Amino acid sequence: MTYMKRFTTGRKCSKIVALLVIVFGIELIIHSNAFSGFVLNIATGRGITVQSHTRTQSSGFGNETPVQRNGVVLSNSSFGTSIVNQSLSAAKLIQQGLHRSVDAGNQTGHSNGFPAMKNTINVFNSTEEKNAIKQTVVMDRCVRFFSKRNDSVICVYRPHEDVWVSWEILKTGAWELDLLNMTRDFYLTEPNMQLLDVGCNIGVFTLTAAILGHNVVALDANKVNLRMLSMSLTLNDLHDKVTLVWNAVSDVYEEVELGFRTNHVAGTFVRPVIDRARTPTVSTIKIDDLIPAFKGRPALIKMDIEGFEVKALNGAWKFFKEVDVRYVVFEYERHKGKESGKQIQKFFTSFGFLPYHAPRYWEAFDLNNDLNWKDTMIWIKRN
Repeated sequence: MTYMKRFTTGRKCSKIVALLVIVFGIELIIHSNAFSGFVLNIATGRGITVQSHTRTQSSGFGNETPVQRNGVVLSNSSFGTSIVNQSLSAAKLIQQGLHRSVDAGNQTGHSNGFPAMKNTINVFNSTEEKNAIKQTVVMDRCVRFFSKRNDSVICVYRPHEDVWVSWEILKTGAWELDLLNMTRDFYLTEPNMQLLDVGCNIGVFTLTAAILGHNVVALDANKVNLRMLSMSLTLNDLHDKVTLVWNAVSDVYEEVELGFRTNHVAGTFVRPVIDRARTPTVSTIKIDDLIPAFKGRPALIKMDIEGFEVKALNGAWKFFKEVDVRYVVFEYERHKGKESGKQIQKFFTSFGFLPYHAPRYWEAFDLNNDLNWKDTMIWIKRN
């Protein structure tokens, strides 16, 4: 009897030791740098589970009570599936995407009707950029993206690199969700509408339109953003819907340099070249140059280029005359109460556009008082 008690007690102790080993192992994985980013996804309810190459939706969008671990906000949700297996699955998926991107050749750079005589338009080519894409995209930073498709993913920056867009996507699965829902309304009413995404960043608006089946020209001055977006397109099988263009937009053809803000990739801006040797530069085009890609179809424009909007519009007069532009989602914050705001208003009203609230696009703004306008608003063509 005593022997049996000792045997039973020993088995219980063994189970407790085994459980402690498992818990300690999980803690090591959570604290390791290699898996910290993906653990953040799982903890906020947005981990990507890959089984037989199929991405399935996790439990939700992180409404659990948050806790702190190593200074990073996590949640108390249960992990459910193996952290190691999820991370390896995500890495495998991205590697497959890279190979598919290489095999696709120039799919990311299809001509989309651009005139061959103009060499100013730098269409992004995934084949030429394959090594840079591999170095840029972090394995555990392609996360589930809130969209009509539950298996959509988007590649983002580390939180300390982009405390606004990427960090918000990591926390909630979306960025400016109210505006994305607004654009969905427009796409539903115009099945043939195309998007011109000026200042596409990592592609939130681009992916939303492409997932809904609409063609997109996505333009950005920061080539790293286009590498990130290129991988997102590969993972979502959307290269045939999107043309990526590596240029800044202006009213003149010139070289400009990039200006960077700490921890804020989305705030990258362009300015006249100060130090060509030390600062990345990019050539400008006019929005007018993009007419061949949009003629014959209604267009929606999203423009967020960090204060360069007036010069962009000054190079778009012909585009607005020849293309059926219906809506322009516009970053107006830097122009409130300024001369640049008056120039912007004059441009749009001359083409029959009126300013409206975004996302409540049925609420018109007062043209005589732009100080009360939303930082991001929308111009809608009325006649």
